[in-house]
Amino acid sequence: MISISSERLHKVFFQIIFDSLLVLMALYFSYTLRLGYWYDPQGKILTLFLISPMIALPIFYFTGIYHQILRYIDINIFVLISKASLIYGFFWGSFAYFLTLDGVPRSVILLNIVFVFILLFASRVLIRNYFFSRKFTQLTDDYKNVLIYGAGSAGRELLESFQSSKKHLVRGFIDDNKSLQNSFIKNLKVYPREKIQQLINTYEITEVVLALPSISSEKRKDIIDFLYKFSIPIKTLPNLSEFIDSKISFTFIKPIKISDLLGRKQIRPKQKLLKADIFEKNVLITGAGGTIGEELARQALKLGAKRLFLLDHNEFSLYKLESNLDSEARKIVKTRLGSVLSMDFLENIFRNSKIETVFHAAAYKHVPLVEDNIIESFKNNVIGTYNVAFLAGKYNVRKFILISTDKAVRPTNIMGATKRLSEIIIKNLQTTNQSTTYSMVRFGNVLGSSGSVIPLFERQIKSGGPVTVTHREITRYFMTISEAVALVIQAGAMSKGNDVFLLDMGEPVKIDDLAKKMINLSGFTIKNESNSQGDIEIVYSGLRPGEKLYEELLIGDSSKKTEHKKIFKAEESFVELNLQEFIKNIHYFIEARNENEILKILSDLVDGFSQTK
Repeated sequence: MISISSERLHKVFFQIIFDSLLVLMALYFSYTLRLGYWYDPQGKILTLFLISPMIALPIFYFTGIYHQILRYIDINIFVLISKASLIYGFFWGSFAYFLTLDGVPRSVILLNIVFVFILLFASRVLIRNYFFSRKFTQLTDDYKNVLIYGAGSAGRELLESFQSSKKHLVRGFIDDNKSLQNSFIKNLKVYPREKIQQLINTYEITEVVLALPSISSEKRKDIIDFLYKFSIPIKTLPNLSEFIDSKISFTFIKPIKISDLLGRKQIRPKQKLLKADIFEKNVLITGAGGTIGEELARQALKLGAKRLFLLDHNEFSLYKLESNLDSEARKIVKTRLGSVLSMDFLENIFRNSKIETVFHAAAYKHVPLVEDNIIESFKNNVIGTYNVAFLAGKYNVRKFILISTDKAVRPTNIMGATKRLSEIIIKNLQTTNQSTTYSMVRFGNVLGSSGSVIPLFERQIKSGGPVTVTHREITRYFMTISEAVALVIQAGAMSKGNDVFLLDMGEPVKIDDLAKKMINLSGFTIKNESNSQGDIEIVYSGLRPGEKLYEELLIGDSSKKTEHKKIFKAEESFVELNLQEFIKNIHYFIEARNENEILKILSDLVDGFSQTK
C-alpha cells in the first residue's frame, strides 16, 4: 500500500474533493456528448452519478495518483492516470451493467474513461503551471538566477529540486551534446555553451551549477576553463558515488574544488601495493599531526593496519586527529606525544612496539620560517630524520619511507637543502644496514595543506583582497593529498632499498593563473590597469628568501619507469659519508649554534645549494 505523509494530507484532501467533482463532470459530459443535449440524470442513472466518485477515488488512491507531487508532472503521472482511468471505467461500467443496462449506452462508458483521463491530467498540468509559476514560488528577495550545465538525468533531477527552492530560479540548461541542444526540459531550453554570455546578460545569471557527476576530471577542467572567464560563481554536484542512496538535491551543490582546476586523470591504485607494508602490520607515522601525516593515518586505518602509532610533538594536532577517530579505530591507534629529537623517547617506542613500517613525515617545511630559524630547522629535519631512521635499522624495521620534497632538488633554500641532506643520510644508512629497506619519495605541493598557497588565496579573496603572488612567472606542481599519500604508500611497497621515487605531479601550474581563476570563479573581477573598477587586485610581492621560480623533481637527467604509471625511480649519484663522524660533527655545530658551519655543510654536500651567512 502507498502511504501518504502527514504533511501532505491537507493537499491530498483537497485533491480528493476536486477529483470527485471532476469524475461527476466527466460522466455528465459523456452523457451530454452521446445524447446531443444537456442531460438531466434521473432515477437509477442519478444513482450511477452519485456512486461514481466512490468507485473512482479508491482506485485513484491505490494506483498511486495521490502519491505524486503536483510540482513534478512527467510521464509517470501520465501512465498512472491512464491506468486509473481504465480501471475506473471497467468497474463503473460493470456496476452500470448490473444496475441498469438500458439506461447506459456503451459509448458512454468509453467516453467516461476518456473524459476522466483528460480532466485529471489537464487539471494537474494547469495547477502545476499556475501555482508553481514564478509568481507563486514566493522567491526570496535575494534569489539567484541559475543555469544548469548538464541536461542529463542529474540535471533534470537537480531542476526538480531547484523548483522547490525559494532561493533559486533556473533559467535554462547548457549542454555540449548537440542532440540535446535547442530541445526543452519542462519548458526550459537547452543551449550550447556559446550562448552563456548572452544568457548571463539576458537573465542576470548569478550562478552556474555543474550537474555532471560522472564526467572525467579532464572534461570537468575543460568546462571550468571555459566558464571562469565569465567571472561568475560556479557550483557543482559531487561525484556520482555520493548519490548511491540519495536523490540528487540542490542541497548537495558546493563550490568547485581547486583539484577541479588541475584536471588530473585519476589512476586506480594497486591494492596489492597499498596493503603490502600496512595490512596486519605495526605502523609508525611521524609528523602524524601534519597534512600528510593525517592522511597517512586515515589510509593506514582503511588498509587494515594491525597497530598504528601516531607521533607528533604538537599536542593539539594529535588531539584533533585522535578526536576524529571512531571507537573501532581508537582500539588500534596509539598516540605518542614527543619529538623526533629525543632518542630515549624514540627508542622506547621501537623497543616495545615491534614496528614493521615507518613513514617519516615529520619536518619543518615552511620556507620563510625555516630560513629564519636555521639551527632548529636543521636539527629537526636532519637530526630528527637520522634518529628515526637509525633506530628503524637497529630494531630491524622492514620498511622505512622518507617523505621528501621537490624542493630537495638543487635547492635554493634551507628547507630543501635539509631535506636533500636527509636523503643522503638515508642512503648511507642503507649501506650499513641490510635488514631494513630504506626509500624516499619526492613530490611537490599538495592541495589544502597548511602551507599551501591556496588557503591563503581563499582567505584573501574572502576578505576582499588583495591577493598576493610573489612573481608573475612562478610555477608549482600540485596534487591532491589523498592521491599523493596513496602513491607514497605504493612507492614504498616497490622499494628494494636505497630508492628515490618521484611522483608524477602532472603539468606545473602557474600561480598567477591560479590566482586569477580563483578570483573569477568566486564571482569577482580582477582589478588592474585595464579594469580599474574591478573587485580584487593581485599584488606581486617579489620572491621570498630561498624561493625558486620553478621546482624540479630530478637531480640527474633520467628516471626509470616502475610498475605504476605515476611513480618513477630516480637515478642519482651516491654521496658517501662517514656517517658516525658526520653526525658527531653536526651535533657539535648545533650545540655551538654555529650557523656558518651548518651552512657550509649544506653547501658542500647538497648539489645546487650555496649560501653563506
